[in-house]
Amino acid sequence: MYQSSSTRLFQDSAEQLAVRLEQEGSDAARALASEARELKVRFTEWADKRPSDDVRVATIQRLFELNRRAMDYVPA
Repeated sequence: MYQSSSTRLFQDSAEQLAVRLEQEGSDAARALASEARELKVRFTEWADKRPSDDVRVATIQRLFELNRRAMDYVPA
């Protein structure tokens, strides 16, 4: 089983972002929340099988990009 502390951090970050976006309530925010939940699933899968470095980097970049897009919907 592969589970780094950073992987857990990414899981938690994706979950927290999803919850915050769902609370916002707009259709756009809910769509972003769905993306965050999908990313959490990807990070969770890493516990069973470590992804290639390319997949790992691309998935983490997706989370960062999602966080940037979500800034319009999530109150500070």
